[in-house]
Amino acid sequence: DSGGMAPRCASRAWKTRVRPTLTCTKAAPRRAAWHPSPAALPAAAAAVPLVADATQARSDRLNAVGPCGDELVLGLGVVLARMASSSLGVGQKRTAFHSTEVPRISVGDYVLRLYAHFRCSPSCFVFALVYMGRAVGLRPELGVNRFSCHRLLACSLLLAVKFQDDTIYANSVYAKVAGVALGELNDLERAMLKLLGYRLQVAPEEFELYRRLLAEAAGAA
Repeated sequence: DSGGMAPRCASRAWKTRVRPTLTCTKAAPRRAAWHPSPAALPAAAAAVPLVADATQARSDRLNAVGPCGDELVLGLGVVLARMASSSLGVGQKRTAFHSTEVPRISVGDYVLRLYAHFRCSPSCFVFALVYMGRAVGLRPELGVNRFSCHRLLACSLLLAVKFQDDTIYANSVYAKVAGVALGELNDLERAMLKLLGYRLQVAPEEFELYRRLLAEAAGAA
């Protein structure tokens, strides 16, 4: 760990991203607004086939999906807060993704904290929600509640950054930002990868499904 936020060097050239100002303009009214229930997310994820080639998936996504701006980050905070409040997690089977007590920071503020310090693209938050949906669909006992949503989000976003973005940092940096021990974050990352079968590709249709969910949640906030 270099002790700072300098990116690790790798064989490919890194891109320098200028952080945009986090703003959200209220969307214009839409007809027949689409608001799937949280319970439908895993089923929706499972219904869309994966794209095997990551390079082709990224190319297709550019032509098949809408814009990815800061409103997606805000929308994820809204969606996760809604999901966590609808499932208190009391009496539920505990997993490695469950905290022993409810974190003091709200999930909405936690999303903004991760965005500010992970320094990732907004599209990573769409990927993160896809991974969370897949994980819960495969292991319903994980749930998305007050005890689990923070760790599920941190781990899913970590995978999304490493899969989608060009600039990544050491896990020690992400652990400090997420508020978990480095060894624990490493264990959660391995557990999530194994649960997902190391399949991190997202088809354009699936990406757009979740992107619209986040965009509309932000617009309605």
